[in-house]
Amino acid sequence: MGEVAVPDRTLRLAGDSYDREYSEPQIARRFAAYARPHLAAALAVTALTLAGAGLGTAFQVLIARGVDTVARSVTPAALAALIAAVVLVGAAEWAGGALAAWLSARLSADMILGLRRDAFAAVLRQESAFFDQHPAGGLVSRVTTDSEAVSGLVSQTFAIAGQVVLILCMLGVLLSIDLLLAGVTILLMALIVVVSFVHRRVSRRWSRQEQRAVGRLNALLHESVGGLPVARNFAQEGTLYAALDRANRQWFAVSRWTRLLQNSFFPTMLTATGLGTAAIVFFGGHQVLDGRLSPGQWYLFIQTLSLLWWPLMNLSSFWGQLQQGTAAAERVLSLADAEPRVRQSGHARLDRDTSIEFRNVGFRYGSREAVLDGFDLRIAAGETVALIGHTGAGKSTIVRLIARAYEFDAGAILVGGHDIRGLDADDYRRRLGIVPQAPVLFKGTVADNIRYPCPEATDEQVLAVARLVARGDWLAPLPRGLETPVGELGRNLSAGQRQLVALARVLLQDPSILLLDEATASVDPLTEAHIQEGLEVVLRGRTVVTIAHRLTTVRRADRIVALRQGRIVEEGRHDDLLAAGGYYADLYDRYFRHQAPDFDPQSPKQAVR
Repeated sequence: MGEVAVPDRTLRLAGDSYDREYSEPQIARRFAAYARPHLAAALAVTALTLAGAGLGTAFQVLIARGVDTVARSVTPAALAALIAAVVLVGAAEWAGGALAAWLSARLSADMILGLRRDAFAAVLRQESAFFDQHPAGGLVSRVTTDSEAVSGLVSQTFAIAGQVVLILCMLGVLLSIDLLLAGVTILLMALIVVVSFVHRRVSRRWSRQEQRAVGRLNALLHESVGGLPVARNFAQEGTLYAALDRANRQWFAVSRWTRLLQNSFFPTMLTATGLGTAAIVFFGGHQVLDGRLSPGQWYLFIQTLSLLWWPLMNLSSFWGQLQQGTAAAERVLSLADAEPRVRQSGHARLDRDTSIEFRNVGFRYGSREAVLDGFDLRIAAGETVALIGHTGAGKSTIVRLIARAYEFDAGAILVGGHDIRGLDADDYRRRLGIVPQAPVLFKGTVADNIRYPCPEATDEQVLAVARLVARGDWLAPLPRGLETPVGELGRNLSAGQRQLVALARVLLQDPSILLLDEATASVDPLTEAHIQEGLEVVLRGRTVVTIAHRLTTVRRADRIVALRQGRIVEEGRHDDLLAAGGYYADLYDRYFRHQAPDFDPQSPKQAVR
């Protein structure tokens, strides 16, 4: 790969609509809340960190005492005692450090587990509109990749805390030895802190851009893998590759600058601190020659100084990772804090009345033109209503509003006489059955997918509902019957078989209200006959709203509602609307007439009764 050009526009990646910016104190408070259930472990890590810093300081003091002792006359017993003390302190420091590392890793894992749970729970709370706007791959990236980066941030926090305590202890030693040299050291430290602060602000911005680039790349990769069969059908693999290559190059351009910032800081600071150390060693050596410092004190100053620089270097090298982890924490917390637009404000439960009423309802998708404006419709309990109309007439919108997939902007929707927003969410979903045009099946067997809404259902109950759908004739072609694996997203089954599984699933759920997006729109006539037989069982005794694409559906409906641009043009039964010769009759001639068993192409205005 050649050199990648990096125009400015490729480096300004906009965040998602729910993204927020959090200050470091805000992030710290949030993670303190995740650590609170594991307070004992957090306190243990803190205590071990403090003890480790104290033991590290004591270790160097013992070495310095040893240098002064050896410089003078020393007895074998005193030397042995000194060596034993050094070994014991070193062993204690190592053991405490190992235990602190183990506890901090476990604490970090527990905190990230809680964060991932909150993020995933926030995903589950979102309405369908949220997933229309935000690709699944980007959400997956936040829950997995970003939270993994946050895990490193938590571990680094404890390491940084230990380094800070060690620096404070070492500074105390330096000040006790020589104020002048300690003052020079503090000035050098202040310079490093200022440069680190500037670097932190710049690195934070680039790290945020890098996390966004990774999220976009993951989203595009997820979409491309899922759409590869379609791309192959149209010989568009090159288009997919080009799109992925552009996203990958964009990530490369951003991450290159991020890594440059991170990797250039450490060598620069190492050079500066090396020169500072050389100067202090030179002046300290003269003080030894003048008798103002003992050899042991000089050694302790040099050793303390070197130990002081390394924690500072570690802190500096942590800045890049710290900013990357902070940017990742922002993305995960933004997802965890994302509030759904669709909210239930009450806990009312439906009784036998399952009527549905739209009163002056208004709705638009984002900033687009209103789909429904002052819309009114009443569906009686137990009635089957078929919605028909051209694309964009509002059929799917009406069904989605009933399903609470979207929040309407004006008016009211009543279900069973209750405001739909005041219904208990879990109870309403249990009373609501949905069969989409392309049902989603989960990995497992046919029986597992039928049992999905009622995990406690027995094998006998599953078999009973399966046999009720299309008289059970659809089970014979399945290689292993109900134990046939459906594969990922049901790909081992045909479209018709997936619909029959979905109907059996709804039948086991036994909902009071059923929403159908024409279950027979894309299947062959034989499969359609099986599905229609299944629908006869599923629809019985329920309030049904169906989007109609088939003649059999509109003829079976108690009432047909013809829509145009979000308004009801006509409504009534099939025969009556045909006789009226209005909008429905025109739709019928265009879309339904050819589906009639006795259709005669030579008679363009033939009517079916």
